Amino acid sequence: MVVPLIIIMAKFLILLLFAVFSLSPSASHASSLPVIERVISADTLELNDKTIVRLAGIKAPEQQALANEAKAYAEKISLGKSIELNKAGTDRHGRILAQVYITEANGKKIWLQEYLAQAGAAYVFPTKEAENFTPALLKSETSARSTKTGIWKDASYADIPAENAAPAQGHYAFVTGRAVDCAKRKDKTYINFGEDWKTDFTITIAESARRLMRKNKQDPMDLRGRKIRVRGLIENLNGPMITISRPEQIEPIK
Repeated sequence: MVVPLIIIMAKFLILLLFAVFSLSPSASHASSLPVIERVISADTLELNDKTIVRLAGIKAPEQQALANEAKAYAEKISLGKSIELNKAGTDRHGRILAQVYITEANGKKIWLQEYLAQAGAAYVFPTKEAENFTPALLKSETSARSTKTGIWKDASYADIPAENAAPAQGHYAFVTGRAVDCAKRKDKTYINFGEDWKTDFTITIAESARRLMRKNKQDPMDLRGRKIRVRGLIENLNGPMITISRPEQIEPIK
């Protein structure tokens, strides 16, 4: 009876060691991942080590009711979850800019920015740090917009006709209209949406954005006569104006 008992114990030890060595790497990896401790807003998170992460490429709504709704949605999917970060630097406040991937218990990963854009809990905010991800995020935003999901059911996020842009000065907005005329002056390109350059809505394309458009075989001058959507902060510079720093701020529409 001694030999069989030794054999049984040896087999048990082998199985135990196999389980330990096969499970410990993933378990160790999971335990080393940062965890979302607090959702400050739908686009800003606090981790368990007190690091603040800003979700690059999207922006949460600012209106209180919509902001609260978006935050609650982000909390539901992310609070207490382990995450992986695709970092892209820091902002002027010292917050980490990153794409955030939630790791579910079953190993499935959820791209948080895409999830929030699809749910209409945030809109796309084009930046250099998110340039490789913006096209996919815009597709998610378009889907949410088409079904009036989340913020897109609210009138404050409806497209503003170019001729009505003036009252929205001082706000980030989405303006649509047909480009009437284009002109290049020194290092800037101007596109006007009316006959009067001094009062009608205009967009100013910085040279840095123009270079990026050329890289993608796009010419701002080709926008003349086309209907487009422009996103950005509306300022008062010879009438309402949006400055374009990223090509993704301009969307040709039907």
